[in-house]
Amino acid sequence: MPPRHRKMIEYVEKKSIAKIYISKSKKLVKEYNECLEEIRKFRAQHLEYAAEYIHKQSQTKNAFGTGGSTIRGTGGTPFMKYLKKHRDETGNQKA
Repeated sequence: MPPRHRKMIEYVEKKSIAKIYISKSKKLVKEYNECLEEIRKFRAQHLEYAAEYIHKQSQTKNAFGTGGSTIRGTGGTPFMKYLKKHRDETGNQKA
């Protein structure tokens, strides 16, 4: 992530009062948590697809060799670790 983008996200995270506002209403807490759960489920399914269709295939020998641990996601990330991290962080944000 470009440094200026990261800095902007960090600033918004520090200044946001969304969770404070949400925590004042049982209805909003419920809806917020339901929304996060749906995002977590999406990320879990995405992780499963990546494991099945990218990671598993990268371990298979073929005419081009195997990908092994050199397989990277968009932006050069070790995608399995990265996707697991995002799935877990989403679940941990519930109010």
